[in-house]
This record gives sequence, C-alpha cells and structure tokens, in this order.
Amino acid sequence: MAAQLDEPETLVCPITGQVFLDPVFVPEAGNTYEREALEQFWEAWGARDPLSRVALRSREVHTNQGKRREVQAFLDKHPAYTPQGWANRHVAPARNASRRRPLYDLVYEGLERLPVVLLIAFFVFVACSDTEAPDTWERVLL
Repeated sequence: MAAQLDEPETLVCPITGQVFLDPVFVPEAGNTYEREALEQFWEAWGARDPLSRVALRSREVHTNQGKRREVQAFLDKHPAYTPQGWANRHVAPARNASRRRPLYDLVYEGLERLPVVLLIAFFVFVACSDTEAPDTWERVLL
C-alpha cells in the first residue's frame, strides 16, 4: 500500500485536486491544468479559463515542462509514493495537442511542393496565352 503524503499545492491541478500527470499551460490565462481535465471542462463549458471563468479566444495549450520536472523531482524524492488517481509512478508522456504547425514545417512543406506548383502554373500560362504576340502594349493593358 502506498504511503500517504502531503502533496505540494503547486503540483496539484486546480480542476482535479490531484498531482499533475500531464500538465498544460494556457498562455492566454497564465494557468496550468491537467490536460484531460481541461479538455473535459472545455467540452462542458466552452473555451473558458476554469479558475477565472474568463472567455478565451483560443484553446491553445503548451505542455508545462517545468511542472513536469517538478512532479518528477517530487516522485524521485518519495520513491514509495504513488499519487492518488495514478495507475503507477510514471509521469505520462507529453502529448502535443497544439493543432498549429510550426512555421518551419509549413515552409519546408511548401518548398517541397514548389516545383509542382511552378510546373502547373507554367502549363496554365502556356494554355491560356494567345498564340500571337500583341501588336501594341495598349491592347494588352486595355
């Protein structure tokens, strides 16, 4: 049986009341929550900060790596302790929930497709262009 221990308040999710397993930071609100609990809250109440109830413009979250390290340090300091609600003593792997893709990924993907896009643009230009050159530029500009 796991020993009972006072869990530091800074490591406890304000929604679940349990030690963070997969902590995420809500940049717009400045607060950290358990990812799964935050997602369930948003399903029920919409994009609001659970503590302040202020409406959020986005549901963007980032894994709180600092909080993950704090939880791991706490577990390392207390090797016989398993937090309430946890199946085991392992901090859950971070999940990247952000639907935004990094800019360099988008640029790289765009560069990969550039030759195809240029080739298509060239064929469209050739297919749509007149076979005869214009007599004067006035006809082209009008």
